[in-house]
Amino acid sequence: IAGYRKSAEVLPAHPMPWQNLGLIYASRNRMEEAVGAYKKVVELLPESVNAQASLASVYRTMGRYEDARVAYEKVLVLDARHAEAYVNLSAIYQMKGDAGTAIRCARTALTIDPNLVAAHFNLGQMLNMQGKPEEAKVEYERVLEIDPDHKQAREELRRLEQG
Repeated sequence: IAGYRKSAEVLPAHPMPWQNLGLIYASRNRMEEAVGAYKKVVELLPESVNAQASLASVYRTMGRYEDARVAYEKVLVLDARHAEAYVNLSAIYQMKGDAGTAIRCARTALTIDPNLVAAHFNLGQMLNMQGKPEEAKVEYERVLEIDPDHKQAREELRRLEQG
């Protein structure tokens, strides 16, 4: 960390030391410091999808869901086909209880990448919560086609089949 801090001091307008600091801080669960580092990267590279997505991810990990939502929306302004941003927005809206938006985000992610396990799983959960168990089963089955070892999907499918 000390070496990257020194690099950031010597080259404050260069994003690489800040990016590396963000990665290290996040990996060590020093999330506030990771946010500061990623904010600096976003400031230096405002058009960087990866920088914005990294900041959003740290916010989400911290439970700062509104900050994460805003950051993921910025990712989509920069790259409207960023499937992972839609998946993460789906999860955030799911947590907020906005099933309609969560479903729309998951479905949008799947139009971009039809093999995203998290999108299928989130969609299955939301459909089940909306009282659409047959549609939810289809999503859980798709999860298991892509990832046969996905324990949560297997358990959800078992629950639905048991009625």
